[in-house]
Amino acid sequence: MQCAMRIYCTHASATEARETMTKFLVIIVIAVSLEALVFILGAANDHLSLLVYPAILLTTAAGLVAALALYLRLSSSAEQRLPRR
Repeated sequence: MQCAMRIYCTHASATEARETMTKFLVIIVIAVSLEALVFILGAANDHLSLLVYPAILLTTAAGLVAALALYLRLSSSAEQRLPRR
């Protein structure tokens, strides 16, 4: 009985960890994207040569979204391999 409960706890903690990591990364992506938009509006008024930095931030946000998608795909496939209770 303890073994079955341990497997269930592992499955539940894996799901909880995946959900927590997803929420955290979504918040980071939103913050980076908003920072890039604010930086674009500020740089557009001053110098167009400063638009390189917001472009890097937007690329970073896109990379984080791609990393999140990869993480979700890998973690969900690993979670499906865990035995059910």
